[in-house]
Amino acid sequence: MKDTTKRDILKTNETQKCNTSNTNDIQKCDTSNTNETQKCDTSNTNETQKCENSKISGIFKCGAPKTNETLETIAKRYSCRAFYPDRSVADCDLAAIAAAGLRAPSGMNRQNWQIITVKNKELIAEMEAEGMRVLSGFEDKSVYNRIAARGGRLFYGAPCLIMLSVKEAFPNGAEMIDLGIAAQNIALAAASLGIANCHCGLAAFCFAGSKREEFKRKLKFQEGYECGLAVLLGYAKEQSAPHAIDCNKAVVIE
Repeated sequence: MKDTTKRDILKTNETQKCNTSNTNDIQKCDTSNTNETQKCDTSNTNETQKCENSKISGIFKCGAPKTNETLETIAKRYSCRAFYPDRSVADCDLAAIAAAGLRAPSGMNRQNWQIITVKNKELIAEMEAEGMRVLSGFEDKSVYNRIAARGGRLFYGAPCLIMLSVKEAFPNGAEMIDLGIAAQNIALAAASLGIANCHCGLAAFCFAGSKREEFKRKLKFQEGYECGLAVLLGYAKEQSAPHAIDCNKAVVIE
């Protein structure tokens, strides 16, 4: 049998595996063409993951992707933008999350970041106010108007956050790669503990005005460190679905 024929059979078999747990479901997933841009149905998180996994299986020409507790956490994590402001995260949980950030790998093990846990709600509110003030001064008001429509909360009501500060590395910009790795460790650790979270680049606006040095001092930035980003932590007012993945971004080079 020719190789191309084998591949066609494998693709057909994997397509048939997609979303067959309920015969009444409308099949949303087509793996007969790995360039297919059709999105999986996102109305049901479990069915979405089955559909996405089937697409990935089609690309790799294999059975269903393996899973475990870690992979399930990755698949189900979402960015929370509505927290209960008065529901705090336990210190033992914050300690575990911070430790996960500290254990992140970094280029040449330089660890050019700080993991700063901020529980002070007055400071968080002060930072939010400064960030909104800075945003209001921009000619393009689109970001300011979007946040203002949500109540003017840069941090979406999160009762605490982890601020990651970074120190410039060589080559220039390498520190941002390390920053992203540490931030994702933090987010996944939080998700594994049932704590909602959100990567928040908007935190940079808090340091873009006249209070930059004041906030650096209050947050105990070390010499030479600047704001990287924040990871918001807390408990969600309502659960959201993870973002839909674009399986066409996965490529296999044989």
